[in-house]
Amino acid sequence: MLINEIKTPHDILKFMKDNIKYGWLDINNEEHIGNMKNFRKMYRTSTIEETLSHGIGTCIEQVYLMSNLLSKINIQNKMFCTRIYEGKDFNDLEAEEHMHCFVLYYLNDKVYQIEHPNWEKVGIYEFASEEKAIEEINDYYRKSGIRIIENSDSIQCVKKNGTTGVVFLKDKTHSAGGISCDRRCIVMTTQTCGTLELSISDITQKQDKIYIELDYSAQEIISKSERINIIQLVPYVCMEIDTCAARGEEQHIKFGGVKNV
Repeated sequence: MLINEIKTPHDILKFMKDNIKYGWLDINNEEHIGNMKNFRKMYRTSTIEETLSHGIGTCIEQVYLMSNLLSKINIQNKMFCTRIYEGKDFNDLEAEEHMHCFVLYYLNDKVYQIEHPNWEKVGIYEFASEEKAIEEINDYYRKSGIRIIENSDSIQCVKKNGTTGVVFLKDKTHSAGGISCDRRCIVMTTQTCGTLELSISDITQKQDKIYIELDYSAQEIISKSERINIIQLVPYVCMEIDTCAARGEEQHIKFGGVKNV
């Protein structure tokens, strides 16, 4: 679908699917595709021309583009931004961004949403009214709270509330969601009230050792699997996991007195 072929909202959605990926340009004009690391520090808004030429955009740029395309085919529309699941760390530039922009359009006395930035809900949705649309969309993000931290050929990372899940896809050190790892594996952490629990599994079932660092310090080890060797707890946690002949068995550890570093 080419931009000059767009005649309907469904054409706009097809154009977005064919041409725009989730990503952003930083203040140095470098592209970030599939991850939000340093977003609060480095992000800048892009023009429609930049979104089209780079083929990337966050929900901010994508909604602005879709709104522009709707206006070009004479369909009334409005842009919205919800921060319904924003935490209390708004002024923390190291924290993740919790927001979502969306566009509603009005056609034949009905209200619709085109959703493309949220890959879990790509499509066109009909609502009884503008008020109902805003209520239902806010309610979705309030209840889900699921955020994609990174989706690349090296890492897939999602976070919901205090739980982070990461799939490391390459035998090379990568970092996401406060976790660094040097081997292919699955890692999940849950942080609550000064404690942090971590589970890890070797997805290849062939690794000998896996090395992990966390962006946290800890005062104590509450419990752990025998195969986990703690190297240090401060200034940040380092550990090595013996996965030889573990056959993918989950290894688990729980820390106390945990703080971000």
